[in-house]
Amino acid sequence: MKEINCSNLKSTIDSAANVLNISSCKLKSQLKKDDWQNLLTEPLPTPESVIWFHATRISRSTDYREGLLPTSQIKKKLHEILHQLAINEKICSESKWNSLVNDLSSTEISWKNSLLKSDDGPHGFLVRDVIIDNVIIDNDKLSIMDYTDMPEYVRIFCNGFPKNIRKKLLSAYKNNTNRAIVSFRSKHLIKKIKILKYALTYAHIKILKKKLDEKCNCGFSREGKKIEKKIYLILNILRRMWIMQIFFCKIAKSNSFFSLFSLNPQNL
Repeated sequence: MKEINCSNLKSTIDSAANVLNISSCKLKSQLKKDDWQNLLTEPLPTPESVIWFHATRISRSTDYREGLLPTSQIKKKLHEILHQLAINEKICSESKWNSLVNDLSSTEISWKNSLLKSDDGPHGFLVRDVIIDNVIIDNDKLSIMDYTDMPEYVRIFCNGFPKNIRKKLLSAYKNNTNRAIVSFRSKHLIKKIKILKYALTYAHIKILKKKLDEKCNCGFSREGKKIEKKIYLILNILRRMWIMQIFFCKIAKSNSFFSLFSLNPQNL
């Protein structure tokens, strides 16, 4: 399968070389040259599929059994998690929580709900290193925050609370979740995005050991449709310089897959 996989520099070069029908060694050599941009000459071939990387935080019990869901389908569960944390951590009383949530209806959440109608996700990055290196991408002149530090919807939901409660609730959420990257395969939108151009630019920048920027990454949105877990889910715990695989479950044959990486876990 001619698939682009920007998990790291090697996978990017190998997968891009496969799409271009040249050897990895030849491609790497060309990417080091001053005229490397000749590789970007149109028309570039289109890969059959792409591996995308979704940045988030997860609890220890997360298994994505239902797949990767858009925000509109997961926000109710997030509300329940935050509610439970507020009560268990004695951040506020039940009555105070109910009052605060009712007050949110005309502030941050109403804005977010209107946004969901046009872009509900799930979202993904083409380049995994962009997430790990916490690079600010500015393709649309909008800074993208570190989603492994705090999921966007959780941040927006908590922003509607008084400062003292917001701070404690966000802290409790972070202490009970771990940084994670969910990778998935998709054929959606590959003809509309110049995938190979971004992948080759990333490889060139990485080879020269320069700082990653907006030219080497693009985003993905499934536009309100969930991403099915069809083949398998692998949970890897990354701690310091070693990786331990702790979960593997084969589900069914398909052209889609999930792989879950947990970064710098706090509560294992």
